[in-house]
Amino acid sequence: MGLADMPPEIFQHIVHDVVSVAGPGDAWKICKVCRIFAAEIADDIFAKSDQDTFRSRKDIELLHRGLDIFLLNRLDFPHDVNPTIFAKLTAMVDYLLQELGLQGKAAVSDWTECHQASICYEGCGVLQTSIFDVYDNLFAIVACKEYAKVEKLLQESLGSPVPSSAVSLYDPLAFSVGIGKFNGTLHFPVDEELLEVVLKFLTSLDLGNKSNKLLCRSVATGSQARFSIAAAVRHVVMYGDSKTLRKLLDFYVAAGVQPSRSQFNEWFEITAHRRQDEIAQLLIDFAPSGKSMINLRNLLEACQGSEATIQATLDELALSDINDGTIIIMKPLFVAVRSGNVAAVEIMLDRGADINGAAPSNVPGLNKDHLMPLDVLCIARNTT
Repeated sequence: MGLADMPPEIFQHIVHDVVSVAGPGDAWKICKVCRIFAAEIADDIFAKSDQDTFRSRKDIELLHRGLDIFLLNRLDFPHDVNPTIFAKLTAMVDYLLQELGLQGKAAVSDWTECHQASICYEGCGVLQTSIFDVYDNLFAIVACKEYAKVEKLLQESLGSPVPSSAVSLYDPLAFSVGIGKFNGTLHFPVDEELLEVVLKFLTSLDLGNKSNKLLCRSVATGSQARFSIAAAVRHVVMYGDSKTLRKLLDFYVAAGVQPSRSQFNEWFEITAHRRQDEIAQLLIDFAPSGKSMINLRNLLEACQGSEATIQATLDELALSDINDGTIIIMKPLFVAVRSGNVAAVEIMLDRGADINGAAPSNVPGLNKDHLMPLDVLCIARNTT
């Protein structure tokens, strides 16, 4: 007797026992045997299993990959679903159908079939929080890419506080650049349309209003703030997205705000270490208050980067005398030596740095009052 000849009830019981004994993660491997196995195992795992079935790391990873299917099945068969999740999903779909003015059974059916999976997939974290209605509505609109409705909801959201533990889940700006999406280990493409909508909204805020002004300041420097430009910049710098970075930096200038010094230093350090010349140049040119944020503190990071970044940083610093300065950690040649980058040292020498120049020692316990570049190199390599 072949599989296809087996009574369906018996075959389903066999599959269910396999999933129960092996666990969803290992049972999933059997899907490769044949299409009959694949369909029945998928149905048992995502339609008939409850959340307690997913115990091991493999099981949880499988649940994450098929979370949209799992949640959609709970809409149709809510036998074991968390009542909060079910209520949220139902409310999101109902809100969208009403907001979009869909009428007629066929139209509603077609739309929900297309978009429920999107809401489930994108909203896996949001669905498990207890939060205000306006944010549920905003997330549903964003998940289904109905961006014409976003600005109105953003305005409404200003009057509704978000618990700090849920800020990242409900930040459409973070979502537009890929932060907080389903799997944080993957890089999602920037949603340029959503990004434009959010930046346009933030730019339109009346900064004469005290609460708006505080929001804008929080946007500029708060890594956990709503609409965190600072977090978005760090994210796009990590992935070398110069096009999106330019838009975010332009917002700082247009809004008349600027990031904290520590945030800027971190961005520049990331891009220098990754040798992203185009990103580095954008940060060097970034002048939110009319002046570049680059200072001597950033020279060490630049020296660990490419030759182009080192040269551009020195050009921006426009040092009147490359040998000037009495603090050893601020003298360009000493900084270049500490970086361990030969190209950086050569650039400093080409620009007139004195290889015999000395500076007061900053090494406790060393029997020298002044150090030369060669001394710094020896100390760095522990060869003294």
